[in-house]
Amino acid sequence: MKESRNNIIVGLLATFAAILAAVIGVYATHDIWSRGTNAPKRMVIEPLGVADPLVDLRTPGSGLTISVRAGEKEIRTLRLAQATIKNLGKAPILPSDFVEPLAVTTVPPWRIVAVANAHQDISGLVSLKWTKVSETEFDAQPALFNPGDQAWAAIYLANDTVEPTVPAGDPALNWKTRVVNLKGIEPAPSALDTMQRKTGWIQVYIWGWGVLFVLLSFTVYASLSLILLRRAQFLDSLKLPPFTFAITLLLLNLAASEASATYIFGVSPFVSVPINNWVNAPPIIANFGVLIAIYMIGQRRRKRVG
Repeated sequence: MKESRNNIIVGLLATFAAILAAVIGVYATHDIWSRGTNAPKRMVIEPLGVADPLVDLRTPGSGLTISVRAGEKEIRTLRLAQATIKNLGKAPILPSDFVEPLAVTTVPPWRIVAVANAHQDISGLVSLKWTKVSETEFDAQPALFNPGDQAWAAIYLANDTVEPTVPAGDPALNWKTRVVNLKGIEPAPSALDTMQRKTGWIQVYIWGWGVLFVLLSFTVYASLSLILLRRAQFLDSLKLPPFTFAITLLLLNLAASEASATYIFGVSPFVSVPINNWVNAPPIIANFGVLIAIYMIGQRRRKRVG
């Protein structure tokens, strides 16, 4: 009978492991397939703001007279807009994939004076060759964007209708291109949206001495749990209900250890964030409550035997 129950538990664990391996295999196969020659591509534009590059030189008392010209024409109002172009897909974007080049445009009264590659001292950036198409459009020569590659563009814009010291508002920029198997250029997701999409609603941060604390406290909790379970005769036989309860209790031990580390070391090493008691207190309280309950059950059973 005992051997039959052991075989059932082993069979369930083996089934779970097989299902997990199958899921991983399907995901890996899909990932490999998505990297094929016709894999969908993804290009993302992240605007980095607009600034007046000469504002610090126009301060009263500087004694500077600034004149910016494009050819023979004076630029009365100048703005600098920056943006990154990233390949966030799993497939490379080849120069031959561009049906229409990557282009940046604006609308009058703004005009684009020049487009340059910014921060070329940063290794790994794609260097694009920009050419002027019209007063409101610049195109980039097709280039290779491997997965994870990015280019950093600096767009200089002029407005001849307002004085430099008069607020002119930010110029509107539009990006366009046509690439094989690319639906369109996407706006970059925010850092918070990206983090939430990757982490889900469960987020655990452990660092430094907190890692050692979690390991030691979990070892203490787990050892105490196993001792109390043994004294309460929960582990006398390898039956499914007590085995499941023991595994659940060990997971509760781990959750209590992590929650305790949160109270001691804080939520984040970078920013001051208030601790959510509704999330961290329940596992600690439940862990102690279950351990006390098992201890009392063990004491009663020992008295009966005695």
